[in-house]
Amino acid sequence: MASMVGSPISEDAMKLMTDNHWISAMQKYDGTTDSFRGGYVELSRALNRFAQQNKPRFAKLALKMPENVHPYYFSAILDGLADRFLDIGQAQKEAIDKAFAEVPLELFSSTIERLHSLPERPCGLSIVDCIEKLSFRNLPIRLLEILVYYATTDPDPKEEIRKQKSLGSKSNDYGGGPYQLGINSVRGRAAVARGRARPAGPRLRPDQRARGRRRRGSRRR
Repeated sequence: MASMVGSPISEDAMKLMTDNHWISAMQKYDGTTDSFRGGYVELSRALNRFAQQNKPRFAKLALKMPENVHPYYFSAILDGLADRFLDIGQAQKEAIDKAFAEVPLELFSSTIERLHSLPERPCGLSIVDCIEKLSFRNLPIRLLEILVYYATTDPDPKEEIRKQKSLGSKSNDYGGGPYQLGINSVRGRAAVARGRARPAGPRLRPDQRARGRRRRGSRRR
């Protein structure tokens, strides 16, 4: 019977690892090691869990990590900070979301800046999804600028798949409508996130927005 490949480092050992140990492990498990014993994919999944559990420590680790480690490790930390890929119940989710709202914005901003500075910017999806999750906060202009970069410049998708003809099909519609295809790409996700995000500054209450609409309507008459 086939078994799932786990992390190449045991859970007990990872609990004792210093930052330098983590960085050494990332450099060792870089995609060239024996995949049957676990590699960078499995270790990055474990790193994601540790980052979820200790956000301040692993946010600082991301700032120390050299550029020669696999991008999966950078993404794993940011995904952990943003509580992505959690398999939990609704009650746990509500508690985690409440705790997430109390995490200082600077912790996310500094990590996002670090990932955004990597050569070829390979962590776009993690960056975009993290900023989207932060969209309920008043975001600094810099994070909005980063979103605009990924919405307009990221190479994913490389081509307009929707307009390609499916193999053996006369239809130009490939795998769904524009939204379904776009939302699975970095540029598409970034565009959606930018639409939801708002710059720092006071936000109007619903009653204040309604009064503003009424005033604008009266001026048009």
